[in-house]
Amino acid sequence: MGWIVLIAAIASEVAGTIAAKQSHGFTNLLASVLMVCFYALSFTGLSIAMRTIEMSIAYPVWTGVSILAISVLGVTLLHESVTLTKNLSLFCLTIGVIGLIASGAQGN
Repeated sequence: MGWIVLIAAIASEVAGTIAAKQSHGFTNLLASVLMVCFYALSFTGLSIAMRTIEMSIAYPVWTGVSILAISVLGVTLLHESVTLTKNLSLFCLTIGVIGLIASGAQGN
């Protein structure tokens, strides 16, 4: 159950970050309100997930997967730059997240 809640928390964090971009520095009221709501949902989900997933696994997975998702969405939807350094860094992050998920799955 903790992993399902963590996935929902990650999705909420990604939605909150997209809303933050769309808020244009809090000048777009709807996007600003959505950002706050999505972030609140995300932190709530993370907190609930940490009831059954160790903090040393849940938090890095939450941040790492969120970073990966935001990076992919930034490149695909917002046409942000793609560089070798960015790709190598994201690859390393992916390997780290996979390792953490594997170690968390073994511990539960």
